This record gives sequence, C-alpha cells and structure tokens, in this order.
Amino acid sequence: MLQQGYKIEYCAAAEAITFAPEEFKEFFNQRRRWMPSTMANIMDLLQSYARTTQINPNISYFYIFYQIILFVSSVLGPSTVLLALESAVVSVFRVTPVWAYLLTYGPTILFIVVCLKAKTDTQLTWAMILSAIYALLMMAVFVGTLVSIASEGWYTPTGMFFYILVGTFIISGILHPHEFGDLLWGVLYFICIPAGYLFLIIYAICNLNNVSWGTRENKSAVLEHAGQDRKKSKKKETEDDIDFVTNEMITGMIKQVKNSNLSGASCSEAFFSIFYMYHNPSIKMKSRDCYVNLQEHVI
Repeated sequence: MLQQGYKIEYCAAAEAITFAPEEFKEFFNQRRRWMPSTMANIMDLLQSYARTTQINPNISYFYIFYQIILFVSSVLGPSTVLLALESAVVSVFRVTPVWAYLLTYGPTILFIVVCLKAKTDTQLTWAMILSAIYALLMMAVFVGTLVSIASEGWYTPTGMFFYILVGTFIISGILHPHEFGDLLWGVLYFICIPAGYLFLIIYAICNLNNVSWGTRENKSAVLEHAGQDRKKSKKKETEDDIDFVTNEMITGMIKQVKNSNLSGASCSEAFFSIFYMYHNPSIKMKSRDCYVNLQEHVI
C-alpha cells in the first residue's frame, strides 16, 4: 500500500477482536510467522525506495534510513546479544573469555540443533527453559554493562548498544507522553532480550517451512461455544417473533370483527375483511422477518 501511494496511520481508538497470544508457545508461534514476513516486506520496500519516495509523499528518505537501521539491527541482533552476554559474564563472574564463550554460545548451538531435529513442541519447551535461564543472566548483563562502561569508558561496543537501546525507547516515550508510563515495563523487556532477539530468531529461521497460523489452532472450542451461544440467541429471537405475529394476528382479527360488524355480514364479506387484516404491512413485515429467522435457525 505504501508503494502505491497510500498513507497508513495508527489509530489508538480503533476497536477490533482478535486472538492474542496467552502463553509463551503461542507468542513464539505468532512471532515465528510475523518475523520472516516483516523482514521480507522491509527488503521489498528498500529495493523500491526510489520509486516509493516519488509516488508517496509520506515516505521520506529519513523513513527509509530508519527501515535500513531496523533491518540491520534485526540481522545483527543475535550476535550482538551473544557478545553482550559474553562480556557481562567475564565482567561479573570473573571467568576467562573461553569459558564465557562456552557458557553463552554453547546453549545457543544446542538450541539450533534442537530446532533442526526435534518436533515443534520440543523446540518451544527448550526455548522456554533457555529464555528463563538467560533472563536471569541478563540481570547480570545489566550490572556487567555498567561495570564495563565504568572501567573501559563510555565508548565501548557494549556501552554503545546499551545507549542506543535505552535511548530509542526514551525518545519514543517523549514523543508519546500519554504512554510514557509504559517505559516501566522496559526492565522486563530488557531481561527478555535473549528470548526475542536470539532464541526467537533462531526458532523462526529453522521453521520457515511451517506455514501454520500459530495462534488460532487451539481456538476451535472458543469459536464453537460462541457459535452455540449465537444459535441459542437466534432461536429465542425467532420464538419471540412467532409469539408476536400470532398475538398480533389474533388481536387484529378480533378488532376487525368488532369494527366491521361481521355478525350480520355474508361469508364473502367476512373473508375479505380478514384477508385485509392479514395483509397489514406491519404484521406482514414482522412475519417475513420471523420466517427468515426461522429458516436460518433450521439451516
């Protein structure tokens, strides 16, 4: 749409119904589906940036530069996380670099093997376990990063990555003051970086052949229950319509008999009087609606 000149805006007041991930496995399956498509869309946009910036006045070169940074950071994310973890392990636990590489790269290589050989459920189980372990390690990374900046200077690679990461979210919070309080969740995001930037990327790359939706396979019971509720409501509505039409017809026939003085009329006059009442527009319309609802209920 952007390449065709359309403008896409974010609407915070929009209302929608969707199946959001409720568990770790559902979240990983959803992101496994989103990540490759997002990268493919960014690459497609970058390949046609010259034409897109000419057709669409809302797409500037600064936005294209932002997409380049986003794409490169996604590619370099796993290696950056591993280097940050290795540096933090050396600084906090005072081990040799060899042991630090083994502690950080060893589980990652093991997870790659699991994703290539094991079933999906086993992969997700390993992802949960390793994400929890590395989350604890990320707490040490935070301390190690501060120690590294204090001892080696503010311009270290680890320090620069930390500044960019924190600065990006702070700037976003300043630009959106109503959502500035959400930055408090940044601490949780920080300790979950290995899960999102390391294990999730590995899981997505190793499962590119998996085209399942990810978040809707287990929702059949919910949909079936909702469908039954709708059927019950429709049935009750149909029964109420039948009662209304029946009562209206009987009441109308009685009124018609009283108003027309059919006691002294012939059979033909009585028939046409009742026929006129039956074709009353309001009753006829309600009868048609009732018939449609009944037909839908039977189907």
